[in-house]
Amino acid sequence: IGIDIARSNPKVLYAFVDNYEPGRPPQENERDAYGRPINEARIKAAEVYRTDDAGGTWRKVSESNEFMTRHSGTYGWVFGQIRVDPTNENRVFTLGLGLNVSTDAGKTFAEYANSRSIHSDHHGLWIDPKDPQIVYSANDGGFYSSTDDGKTWTFAVSAGGAQFYNVVVDTSSPAWIYGPIQDIGSRRGKLDLSAGRDRIAVVDFENAPGGEGSHHAVDPTNPNIV
Repeated sequence: IGIDIARSNPKVLYAFVDNYEPGRPPQENERDAYGRPINEARIKAAEVYRTDDAGGTWRKVSESNEFMTRHSGTYGWVFGQIRVDPTNENRVFTLGLGLNVSTDAGKTFAEYANSRSIHSDHHGLWIDPKDPQIVYSANDGGFYSSTDDGKTWTFAVSAGGAQFYNVVVDTSSPAWIYGPIQDIGSRRGKLDLSAGRDRIAVVDFENAPGGEGSHHAVDPTNPNIV
């Protein structure tokens, strides 16, 4: 369950629920977000609830439709986040495979502005309370920002960004750094400290063994063995 409070009316809160109760039966040759056949009933999936009395009572406000069934590609537990526009209690965002918005208090949702132009799988969203046209999105591709309510996006980090799961440094000189990157695969790059630890040059990364979410182990006596 994800939860957020309406800053403009603190008695209003929304909850995003990933409902694993069985829903409709699978369609013919239906596949999940990773291309695997779905042979069991689809789960009810994404649901949005609202309270107007600071949590005293709750009611389901979202429709149960195909958009919500496919909202998170059966992986709602990966996302499970909801955000309320800090200036408008009836404008609500849900995070899933795509970035979605409702302008009718959570009843219906659609893709947010031009969010399809950035990377998918959204995990974090911040809306500027002084100017809600400014939004920051964190997703599997990195960290993006928009200053025009999602119409155009840029990397919020000037040099781009990537989400490393972990890093390993070998015993070479200069050392190689190995690491797996979300949705990209595994890469390695040279760590040149010759100018000082506070003056590390931009690193060119190249392909390395493994995929996303991998772990690397380098032989401490022979850095060619990975």
